[in-house]
Amino acid sequence: MRIYFLPLLLLFVCSPFSFGFTNDVYYIETLNADFYIFLDTAKYEKWDSILTKNVTLGFPGFDKIPTSIGVESVIASAYTVFPSAYIAQTAITTQRITPVGPTDENYAFTEAEAITYLTFTYFGTGNLTGQSATVYSRVDDTFVKTNLPIYGGWRTSVRAIRFFGFTGNLAVLPADLRP
Repeated sequence: MRIYFLPLLLLFVCSPFSFGFTNDVYYIETLNADFYIFLDTAKYEKWDSILTKNVTLGFPGFDKIPTSIGVESVIASAYTVFPSAYIAQTAITTQRITPVGPTDENYAFTEAEAITYLTFTYFGTGNLTGQSATVYSRVDDTFVKTNLPIYGGWRTSVRAIRFFGFTGNLAVLPADLRP
């Protein structure tokens, strides 16, 4: 009887969805949630605990916002594109996290990729109070595991944000986000 359960046990323990990677998925989901909470609250300087020092953040197909390389560049660009005067809410609607790449000496994954669908909703202020605009997007991320303590060591090393739809009063959006 035991011999029948051994292959199943090995399959579970060695699979990317075993308990070990499940913890990593939790850390990556938390890291992603915090990134967008810091975006919505204009606390961009906190991204240095989420992004690698040499992160690449780009907007393929949207030339108004240049690609940023390095965490300092990403933070500086955010303060330019998303001034704190904007009231926004980001909703993570669908997310799939997949382990990729090499494993460490304990067979734990050291890289992961994610596809995340987001809606960014901006709310008008001043003469635009009561107005809103929503940006629909897909985000492709690459994560690497580091030896840093927060988020289980995971950091975002590449983020590509693709906009595929805009609705509402687009005057509410930051100028660099308007199509």
